[in-house]
Amino acid sequence: MATSGAYYNTAFSFNYSFVDSADPTLLFTGTLNNTDITVYKRTGGTTVSPGTLTTSVPAGSGGVYTITVTAGEMQCDEVVLVCAASGMVKESIAITTEPTPADVLEVQKTAVSGIADFRATGFSTFDHTTNQVIVATNNDKTGYTINGTLQTLDALDTQQDLQHSTTQSAISALNNFNPASDQVIVATNNDKTGYSITGTLTTLDALDTAQDIQHATTQSAISGLNDIAATDIVSAGPITTLSGAVVNVDLVDVTTTNTDMRGTDGAYTGTPATAGQIADAVWDESYAAHSIAGSFGKLMDIIRKANLSTEGTVAGTPTASAFDTNLTQANDTFNAQLILFVSGSLTGVSAPILDYAQTNGRITLEESLPATPTASDEFVILPDHVHPITEIQNGLATSAALATVDANVDSILADTSTDGVVISTAQAQAIADEVLKRSVGNVEGASLSEHSLATIVLAILESQRVGSTWSIYRTDGTTVQASKTLTLDPSAEPVTRVQ
Repeated sequence: MATSGAYYNTAFSFNYSFVDSADPTLLFTGTLNNTDITVYKRTGGTTVSPGTLTTSVPAGSGGVYTITVTAGEMQCDEVVLVCAASGMVKESIAITTEPTPADVLEVQKTAVSGIADFRATGFSTFDHTTNQVIVATNNDKTGYTINGTLQTLDALDTQQDLQHSTTQSAISALNNFNPASDQVIVATNNDKTGYSITGTLTTLDALDTAQDIQHATTQSAISGLNDIAATDIVSAGPITTLSGAVVNVDLVDVTTTNTDMRGTDGAYTGTPATAGQIADAVWDESYAAHSIAGSFGKLMDIIRKANLSTEGTVAGTPTASAFDTNLTQANDTFNAQLILFVSGSLTGVSAPILDYAQTNGRITLEESLPATPTASDEFVILPDHVHPITEIQNGLATSAALATVDANVDSILADTSTDGVVISTAQAQAIADEVLKRSVGNVEGASLSEHSLATIVLAILESQRVGSTWSIYRTDGTTVQASKTLTLDPSAEPVTRVQ
């Protein structure tokens, strides 16, 4: 948007046309209300809360609308209008305000006849390409003074703003040419029939040539400015006047509090950089910028490389077990390494990485975190190899292996006819042989059933009848293991001997 004639605290009107949203080849001709235009005021990089345009917009003629910004809305460095009516393509228009003509000082034509006049009175030459003041002698500023209306850079800047505003007004007046959109606005829908260009400047090339001449004139005026006096720069108090000529003065080394005269917007405001800002600039310097061997910055870079840790931030919509990051390394770069969170609610929490994918820097963890991380949480990946759970599991009895063992045991204990383990005939015979060979002396002290095989063997070999009592002894022949009561029959033939 051209800003010719757009002055601070002064109402500003301009014509503008918009594109039809249904057909971009047509201009918008619908209703545009002031409530369809939002006003943003910016001063020194700060934007004031937006509001709607105060002045109503009259109906457009052939798609051209007249928009008026009030003086109150122009009280800022830049006004941004966001236009979004129904049926039109949304568009932003930026207007840069300039000082009013009354605040601008001009150089009288009769006062300066050329750069030679400046040099003849002791003025040096300012080379705008190198941003340096060139003098004839070695920094000798004695006898130089500033004459004329323009005695400061601010006054010259104001004069240049006025000249620029005049130029912009002239451009805007050329057949409704809009320099912001680089288009010629006509009364009808792109119908150029009957229009002609009159005057000296009949082509854009001719206009560009004229602008180059004006620019060269401005640069010559800047080059003819007087220089800064060394005595004023090194004074203990603030610099209030300039006289004489000085070249290549290092403002950082002189004894003045205004060592850095650049403000946040680039203007010479006299605000120095604080110690904190300087320290922040040092620490914010990239690793690649530290290339001098033996410097502290190079040492820190070497320590970082020796550690080989990787830093990053969480992105996207994370979960407790997987999330996107800002990392761009190749697939599997960080597999089996350890991630450690250094900011957010998970600060100090670490977990092994199962898999890393280059797409979206996707990290999948071996095990879930105790909580879900938040996008922008910071972390470092340590180059320590962590054995994945799968590798650890391979060294142990797996669930599948234990299931196989359990199935085999079940098969061993399976009963085809009786409870217990099914054994082969040979194994059964070997067990029977051991039973026959084993002495009853190994079990006779236990509580034996009277119907056990051991009691029967003792009854045959170690027993005695006295009357109707049959005593069965242990192998020592004296200790009773069991006893039975007999029913006697005198006619029966008793056993007379067991040998």
